[in-house]
Amino acid sequence: MPASRGAIRMNTWSGRIIPLIAIAANAYVLYVITKSIAVDYLLQPTLNYIPKRRAIATVFIALQYILAIPTFSSWLRYAIAILTNPGYTPQNQKPRRRGSSRTRSSSQRRSRSASRTRDEKRKSDGNMNIDRHAVREGTDPTPPGLEHFYRKQVFTCSTDGVPSFCERCWAWKQDRVHHCKELNRCVSRFDHYCPWVGGIVGETSHKFFIQFAFYASLYSGFIFASCLWAVVQSKKDCHSSPVCNRGWLNPHWIVAIALAGIFGFMAFGITLKFGHSVLKNRTTIEELAMGHPNYCVAIRINPSEIPPVSSDGKPKFWVVPYPFRPQTSGPTDQHSRRNEFLYAILYPKPGSHIWDLGWNRNWRDLMGNHVIDWFLPIKLSPCLDHGNLLSDYPLGKDFEELEKTYLPHRYKNGIRRIPLDEGWVEMTA
Repeated sequence: MPASRGAIRMNTWSGRIIPLIAIAANAYVLYVITKSIAVDYLLQPTLNYIPKRRAIATVFIALQYILAIPTFSSWLRYAIAILTNPGYTPQNQKPRRRGSSRTRSSSQRRSRSASRTRDEKRKSDGNMNIDRHAVREGTDPTPPGLEHFYRKQVFTCSTDGVPSFCERCWAWKQDRVHHCKELNRCVSRFDHYCPWVGGIVGETSHKFFIQFAFYASLYSGFIFASCLWAVVQSKKDCHSSPVCNRGWLNPHWIVAIALAGIFGFMAFGITLKFGHSVLKNRTTIEELAMGHPNYCVAIRINPSEIPPVSSDGKPKFWVVPYPFRPQTSGPTDQHSRRNEFLYAILYPKPGSHIWDLGWNRNWRDLMGNHVIDWFLPIKLSPCLDHGNLLSDYPLGKDFEELEKTYLPHRYKNGIRRIPLDEGWVEMTA
């Protein structure tokens, strides 16, 4: 079900309010470490039996800000990314409902009452829904944006050979694009929506989200250990003094331990989970679909590569021409054929992932090509570059295995040959 405007507004505000609560909690623990522990307990203890510990106080304050600065910086960089470039894909105006080309008269409409009832459900909002078969056959107009796909050699599509389509955004979904129901927008390389950090985690913000989780886990661990040490040491100081009363336990320290424990546990779990996903080059949505891939791979082929029909009457794979042309009564002209591209529709094996480049390239593709980029929340991820003529994203060994299965002649002596508009280009497999 599409998200209502009220739900979208609520999700937007939750993405603004919850981070403010988290910021307030972090400001509170800053106060606890700096004022309550470092100053009031270690530097200038209010109780006479507590010795001054200047060296420990200096270490606490230094470590606190050494860890706090990258934590807040990475969150701020994440916030800038989702505010300035959240990774939304373009939306198009959804056409208004029009009459069906297959119902020419009132008698025909009455004879197709079941079809009409189904169409009424699909068009109850007064807008059109896409008929994928009619678009592919050329009887319905093609929504804008399809040219992006046949400019590439490889792209993903549905089992009917047509790219996935989002009827809410009225736009074709490019590779690894998914619809965020919380904000009702399609997002490039969408992973999930996280109100704790302020919004979506997608292609433009995934790197900074992981950096924030990593630094937040270190920072929370330091807060937890510091406050726990203060509680234990304060108890020892009290027991070693004959004048100590029961007022040795500071409630602020207990609250800080609880907050640091909760946030630290969450941040550490997120770091491990998403770190593993990055090494596999998978988003959360892609991991959920790994056992049963819901897409096919379209690979551009030459007319000479169209497979013959086998003895059982079925081809090795079927072919879809791009772009989709409107049906006309006349024959296809030579110019149209020259601008037509043929794509083989191939089914990947369950569990395969065509974008898995190996853990090293997977990590660098998202986190950066240099080690310093892994820790500094400054540069965007290299995976934002979609200028490759082969595909939107680099293709890995699972793609090569898929291509070898259906198009084995493209591989020879470890050399993979990729067809481009100009001919064949040899590349190392």
